[in-house]
Amino acid sequence: MTDVATLTGHDELASASRLLWASVGQPPRLTPAMVRRLASDADLQLVLHDDGALLGSTAPVETIPAPVRAAVLARDRGCRFPGCQAPPRYLDLHHVLPREKDGPTTCDNLVGLCRRHHTAVTLGRWSLSMTPDGVVTVRRGRRIATSDPPHRRQLRPAGAADPVSGIPAGRSAATTRPPPRHTASSPL
Repeated sequence: MTDVATLTGHDELASASRLLWASVGQPPRLTPAMVRRLASDADLQLVLHDDGALLGSTAPVETIPAPVRAAVLARDRGCRFPGCQAPPRYLDLHHVLPREKDGPTTCDNLVGLCRRHHTAVTLGRWSLSMTPDGVVTVRRGRRIATSDPPHRRQLRPAGAADPVSGIPAGRSAATTRPPPRHTASSPL
């Protein structure tokens, strides 16, 4: 058990620890970004102590209440990363606006992502945003892909193309490539 200032290297104990590690070997690298990542997946447990003497503690509590988790999983019906079809049982819930930036733990700010895509977004390999009507957009450099909310995907008739993009049902913008162009000089 330690506090965030010690973990991130911003107090006297952290300075003393660096001095100790410098004399005996290399410390494990624990960057502020890694602490934030660990905290984003952490369970909350309150511990009361008096100068190191344990006075009491609570049982670990998930930071996302069970009713909110159930509502998001029912809404998303699977990984919302464009093109992914991981089912709800494999999902983590991701805060679109992170908690450390005062993002609320509400259905409107949570999205279901499989572990692979949750890790990619959390580590910054992809950026993720969600509009108020539930459209998820992911970006990586110049690459952009979107995913409609599941209820919109279910309302289209079987086999019908998206009226806006023309993408066939069951496909996403992330997995659909435009048809090849043929010119007069290129062989068919």
